[in-house]
This record gives sequence, C-alpha cells and structure tokens, in this order.
Amino acid sequence: MIDELRIYTLKVGALPTYLEAFERIALPIMRRYIVVRGFWTVDCGDLNDFYHLSVFADHEERIAKRAALAADPGWAGFRAVALDLVIAQRNVILRPTSFSPAFKED
Repeated sequence: MIDELRIYTLKVGALPTYLEAFERIALPIMRRYIVVRGFWTVDCGDLNDFYHLSVFADHEERIAKRAALAADPGWAGFRAVALDLVIAQRNVILRPTSFSPAFKED
C-alpha cells in the first residue's frame, strides 16, 4: 500500500478559487481513477497550501492511475484554471512506521 501526500502552494488569495475549481472540475474526474483519503487546508501555518492524500496498491498502480488521470480530456480543463494559481507542488510517498495504526478500508 502506498500513501501519496500532495501539497500545493497557491498564490496569496487564490485558495478559494482553486478549491472551487478543484471541487467542481477536478474531483469528479479524479474519483474515476484515484482513491483519495482526504483533503485539507490549514488554520495556521502555510495558509495558502492545499493537501490531499491518495492511496495506491503499489508503485505500478500509482504510475498507471496517474497516467490515466493525466490523459483524461477533462483534466486539461482543470489544469487550464489551476496552473496559474499554483506556485509550487510537492509529492511525498509516505511510509508508515511499525507502530502506526493502519487506515481502515471503507
């Protein structure tokens, strides 16, 4: 099991626009390909960041599902809106510790 944390840093003031576009355009498309554990913003700290955590069976599945998402024609519509709002993106593959509680599958 692979958990991938994606962190998007947005331009100051762009978070509401990004979230609206993400929910309306990206989320329905993303759900066709990727299981997402959750989405977060913050109350303190890096206020212009948007986080989401996805789960994949293994690296091969991650590569295949990310490629399918990128090839979806609707994804280009989201990118057209989102790219001008994003300053930086980080992807982190998380590895649980031996004492970390496992997520329960829905």
